[in-house]
Amino acid sequence: MRIIKNFSTAMTLSLRQSRAVQLLFVGVLSLGLLVQTGCDSESNLVEVPELPTPETPTAPSGLEAASGDSEVELVWDTVDPVDSYIVSYSVYRTTSSGGALPEEPVATGVSGGSYTDAELENGTTYYYRVTSTTGGGEAESEASNEAAVTPFAGPPDRP
Repeated sequence: MRIIKNFSTAMTLSLRQSRAVQLLFVGVLSLGLLVQTGCDSESNLVEVPELPTPETPTAPSGLEAASGDSEVELVWDTVDPVDSYIVSYSVYRTTSSGGALPEEPVATGVSGGSYTDAELENGTTYYYRVTSTTGGGEAESEASNEAAVTPFAGPPDRP
């Protein structure tokens, strides 16, 4: 059996006996199934109707940031899944307050309500916002509140 995802071969499953197969494709909007009944014969392509685009998830809230030596620890309140779609998070960082989100996040696919951003420059103030995204990236929320933080090195050890 070949699984056709968005009209390109995604995977082939070989079944030696009659079996029920259940597959979950997160973020796939169209899917086809091609069943091969013998060594050289193939049945017709069975197309599964296009799945609806999920609702846009709500924005994460309660974003807070804590500084460390060359790193920042972010925490936020997670959101509920949307229409049974798994929700992940994208983290955006800038060095100026407000304005539009950068084109590229510093992290995508974050699975929980926390993220550590490392290898930062001590003494520089960073501004963070987080968005929630459905598992396949079909829908992204508005940005969370902004959190400002300045990483710093700890005090030197006493002699």
